[in-house]
Amino acid sequence: MVSVKTAWVKSLFEPIIGGQAEYVAPMYVWKKNEAPLTRLLVYPLMRTLFGRRVLQPVGIDHAVSNRLIEIYKNENWETDDLGYKSDLKMLYLAIINQAHICQSLMRYPRIFGQGDKWGDDLPRALACVVNAIFDLMTTTDNFWKKIIRSRPTALFGMGQPLLTQSSQQKVDPTSLTRNFVDPGKNIGNFGNGTFPPIWPKV
Repeated sequence: MVSVKTAWVKSLFEPIIGGQAEYVAPMYVWKKNEAPLTRLLVYPLMRTLFGRRVLQPVGIDHAVSNRLIEIYKNENWETDDLGYKSDLKMLYLAIINQAHICQSLMRYPRIFGQGDKWGDDLPRALACVVNAIFDLMTTTDNFWKKIIRSRPTALFGMGQPLLTQSSQQKVDPTSLTRNFVDPGKNIGNFGNGTFPPIWPKV
């Protein structure tokens, strides 16, 4: 991440120091093409499974209270390629331990550098985050099977002006078209080597 600002520390820790929250997630202002995995996959699934509306459930820029730190210290943590398992488990543990959760407005945009989590290798990021979510589902089914609705999450820092605009996205229509059309030519081989051969058994 190349856009870390000192103002982020205040935004993340002020709710905890003031006793208003125990788990603080950042809330960024995104353009419509930014953070597709978070907006279109991770957030909807985590909201549906665990019943809390946290827009940014993964990432290194979260803050937690001393009570949650003590809870985290007693857990077994698995590592994965990009660290998503730990990110999602931290939010899950905050939920089941009835921690006060809030989202804090980040006045600067978040910009990743080359090789960061949400870098250019989206297929790798997609595989890692899907694997992390489904792994978490297998060990927490006694909780999420009882969820019937989601709750809103408190907001902190609203009303503050944004200091900079989010970065402009560069779109290459030729590359997008090629990457969409070319896989379709091999659609007959879709799933080979990826999914088990269940159809002959049906």
